[in-house]
Parts: sequence; structure tokens; C-alpha cells
Amino acid sequence: MKNLPLVFRFWGGPQTLAALLALSVTLMATPRVVASDAKASELMEQGVYSEETKGDLDAAMQYYRQVVAEADAGQALGAQAQFRLAVCLEKKKDQAAAKAAFEKLVHDFPKQREWVDRANDHLAGGSDLLPVPWVDGEEQTYDVKLPSGVKISALRYSVAAVPGDGPRTWSFGYRMGSQLSWTEVDAVSLKPIHSLIKSMDYGEIDTTFAAGRIVLRTKGKNEPFEKEISGRVFENDSVLQLIRCLPLAAGYRTTLPVFSSPVHDVLPLKLKVSGPEKVQVPAGTFDCFKVEMNIKQTCWYSADAHRYLVKIQFPRDSWELASVTRSDGKERVLYRDPVFGFTFTAPAGTVWFRSEAADDTRTSSIVVFDPDSLAWVGVQERSLHDVDAAKRVSLRAFANYQIGELAKAWKSFAVRPGSWAEVTVSGCPAVSCVADAVGVVNSRRIVPMVFAFVGEHSVAFEGASPEEDLAAYQPRFDAIVASFKDK
Repeated sequence: MKNLPLVFRFWGGPQTLAALLALSVTLMATPRVVASDAKASELMEQGVYSEETKGDLDAAMQYYRQVVAEADAGQALGAQAQFRLAVCLEKKKDQAAAKAAFEKLVHDFPKQREWVDRANDHLAGGSDLLPVPWVDGEEQTYDVKLPSGVKISALRYSVAAVPGDGPRTWSFGYRMGSQLSWTEVDAVSLKPIHSLIKSMDYGEIDTTFAAGRIVLRTKGKNEPFEKEISGRVFENDSVLQLIRCLPLAAGYRTTLPVFSSPVHDVLPLKLKVSGPEKVQVPAGTFDCFKVEMNIKQTCWYSADAHRYLVKIQFPRDSWELASVTRSDGKERVLYRDPVFGFTFTAPAGTVWFRSEAADDTRTSSIVVFDPDSLAWVGVQERSLHDVDAAKRVSLRAFANYQIGELAKAWKSFAVRPGSWAEVTVSGCPAVSCVADAVGVVNSRRIVPMVFAFVGEHSVAFEGASPEEDLAAYQPRFDAIVASFKDK
């Protein structure tokens, strides 16, 4: 989010056990399976299927109890079954029985540190968390606005399931401007496992959370930073999603211990809830709980079952919910310009921002932020009548003018002499070139550019990519240019 001092940024769902689809209807409907007739792992699969797919907690608990009884066949599996049994009891609102089940796990399986730590999280207060309100692939986009109401940027939060055979986890993603991150958390306790931040301000920070210890590695530094911790700690980049799982209600208060990777420390985040109150944002009007924080930030979460983050107010700007969609992470997304009508496609997870500073009737400027790197693409179209005659006598003259303007935003900007080439845009002749540049914190950037005259309009594509990301970024830049279609 913002370094105030916390820097919230974000980017998991139930995994479907495909192998269970082959089970007979009778088997799936009948939890009374004799332990000797099936392996403990098969019983576990049936329990997970009953709990997560069918929603039959009573059946799931019977399977888990049978696995625990067979614990000598696999201590780790027994600990997992005991943990899931306790979670089922929590879901049934039987807190006393859930507490006893977590305590039994800690007592009976002391060597299974992963499951013991997770049980201790619940015993220490993690059980306050409600079932997650999001769905796999959920994406929320926000408009970033000044107090005047002018939109100055856009950002995206995403939630996706992490595939794998181990414990279920969620991945929270965040992208805005020159910063993006992913945070992986345990699907039940939301306890952090791993986070990766890429930022022009902080560089690249990789953080791993283990039992009682946080290990942070910053790109370019040989020695990692290590910190001992006790009790539950949440990761900074997952907090805005975590709050959606709290029992929000007027008068509710809590303090969350939050580790901020840029700050290298655990800080107390105090929350105070009031409401509900109506909040209007581009995505609609919502009844919301107001969540005030001790870091000069105020959030509004929808009071419905989704618990969407609807708005955040900072001292100098605000974020307002613009849309909620669901993505499979594979399909390309289509942009259609509201003024000129041109279209192009970009990778799934792309965030784009259309500048409102330009004259909307004469120029359209869109910035397309890459979903997986700090790279971006700028797309600009304007009427040729608004370009000085001397600057439109040829494509090369127009390109040289545009390059001169672009160079003002960079340090050490230089076009590679041998990079000029003739290409096409929307079936029309175009020219392209590549420049080297130095950005903020002296980071090297590669800047590909394409310029074209399409009908009565000029079109310019101007990108920027960290040097190390160019191999992955260049095909995406080329694909956006190739997909451009004038109306």
C-alpha cells in the first residue's frame, strides 16, 4: 500500500482433487469406511473432498478421525488430519471442541512442527478468522484519485490458488505503477509462507517465513536479513485481504502483528471498526464497514458476504473500487478506447490506466502495466491535424520528434543506431527502434518504440522494461503492437 510506515501491496482457492471424481457415488456418500480397507492417504482424500467439495463437515470429520487413529502409519498425515478435524469444529462454531482438538495436535504430534505451529496460531487467536470470502481467480481493480477527483493511476489486487500436492495456499498479487508483489499464505490461517516484492524504490525483496524465523533476501546484497519471531505474524502484503476474513462489526477492535519487508520489522496494526455506512465508488454503491487504522489510513469494506475492499483514504489520495472480475490467468484481455475506438489486447492480469489529463476529444493516452514485471507500454493516438506539419512530413520525422519528447523523462537516453526497422501497425507502414536509458535509482531500462500513421491519426507505442526482464517482455510488447486495430 503505502510506506506510512507499512507498505501494503498484494497477489490462491480450494484445490479440486481430480482423482476423487472416479469414486463411485456410493463411496462419496458413505463416510463409514473401515480403516483396514483403505490407506490413510485415501481416507484423507475422502475427508478433504467431503469438506471442501461437498461441504459435508460431519462426513469429513469421520474420515479425519479414522486417519488420526491410523497415525502410526504416517505421523505427518495424522497431524494434518487432526488439524483439519479442529478446523471443521471451528466451522461448526464449536469453539471449545476446536480448542481441545488443536491442543491434542500439539500434545500428540510434537515433532510435526508445521502442523503444531499452525495449531498454535489458532490457539493464539487465529481462530478469529472467518472462512475466506473470495473465489479463485478474483481480481479487483481500483482507480487512484486525488482529492479533486482526478484519476491519476490504477491498480489491481488478485487472489489465486497455488497448485500443488502440499497444504493448500493462496497467492495474493498486487500491481501499481513501479511496484508489484506476490504473497503466498496458508489457506486456513492466512499465515505467510513466502513473499516477493519488485519495486523501483526498494529493488527486489524475497522473504521466507519459517517456524519462529523470517529470512529476507534483497537482490544485490550477499547477506540475508534474519529476524526471530514468536507467535503469529502476518505479512504486510496480505493484510488488506486478511481484513476481509475478520468478524467485522461496529465496535470491533483488534491489533495485528504485521511484518513489513521494506521496513524489516514487525509493527502493530491497530484496527477500529464502525458502520455500516454507504460508500459510492465507480463499481457501485455499497453498505460498508469503516475500518480506521493507526497508520493514517481508513478503509471501507462491503458489509455483504464478499467483504470487498471498496475504498481506501490516504492523506493525499484515495483508491476506489472500479471493478471485480474473475480470471483464469490465461485469456488475453481486450481494451477498447472510448474516444477513438481503437482496440488492442494484452496478457491476462494486465493493469491499464487511461490518462485524464489529456484533451479527451483529441488525444488518447493509455499506460499498460505488465502483470509479471516492472515493464510497461504506453499507447498514444492523436489526430494528425494536431501534429505540426514539419513533424509529420515523414514517419521518421514524427518518430524523431516523439523520441525527443520521451528522452526528457529519462537519464542517459540513447537510441541504438542499428535498431531502426520498418514494420506495420493495423496494416499501415510504421517504424520501430530501441533505446537504452537509465531510470530511477539508476536502474537500466530498455525502451522499445513503434510509430505509425493510421488513417488520419498518429499512433505511438513507447515501452520500458528492466534489462533483466527484456526476454519475457519483448514478445508481450510486440503482441500488443500486432493486436492494435483502428476502428
